[in-house]
Amino acid sequence: KRFVKTYLSNSVSEEPDAEEVENLLQSIEKYTLASHLVWGLWGIISDHVNDIDFDYKEYARQRFEQYWQKKQALLTS
Repeated sequence: KRFVKTYLSNSVSEEPDAEEVENLLQSIEKYTLASHLVWGLWGIISDHVNDIDFDYKEYARQRFEQYWQKKQALLTS
């Protein structure tokens, strides 16, 4: 929260109010859903195209799990 407030303070000429800070924080949280989806898909694809000793399926499972855990709470607010 402090980072977002400082970021907004340096982006505009006046101090951001609490609502502006909260709105940006909510937007950031919602965009984390896209990140979880992208990295989950990356894990599935990488499992098929890479020979590196890494558990891509487990990584994908964890990212999709984070997506589903956070989706309902974030999109209903």
